[in-house]
Amino acid sequence: MKMLALSSDWPAGRMERAVELLRESAGFPEPVIGALLAEANWRSYRQGEVLFRAHTPSDHWMLVLSGSVVLEMPVPGREKARILSLGAGDFLGWSAALGKTGMTAAAVALEESEIAAFSAESVVRLCESDPQVGFHVMKHVAHTLADRLLATRLQLLDLFAFGQSRPKA
Repeated sequence: MKMLALSSDWPAGRMERAVELLRESAGFPEPVIGALLAEANWRSYRQGEVLFRAHTPSDHWMLVLSGSVVLEMPVPGREKARILSLGAGDFLGWSAALGKTGMTAAAVALEESEIAAFSAESVVRLCESDPQVGFHVMKHVAHTLADRLLATRLQLLDLFAFGQSRPKA
């Protein structure tokens, strides 16, 4: 198996962690992992630090390497609503992987977190130029969106069931 050359801007062990998560959590084959990580940057966020804000340009697709991140959405007339917590192996910023122009939510580090960030331009270019990369990235984005849609449906069920009596069986 071909080993990836470590980039000098990645702390020791972080690139290996990214390889492990891309293989195990995303199911990406080695050539796709290598192509993506060749374009990735390592980032660290302190607790409470904002990774991105809703409605800002979607310029990075991100993989949580460690820590946890919460997605929040603005709710007019109310505080921000926390809609999803993400941990190691989870992706965020999928809008960037699809070439969309704006983030649909904000992301905030719940604790010290490390992220592999892939530039939107690089991901889209890789997907368009390499069918294997494109297939695996889009398949993973589709699975992510399906999982988030299910989570949203469950949250809506909880929201609408709150305060209502349940029908008797």
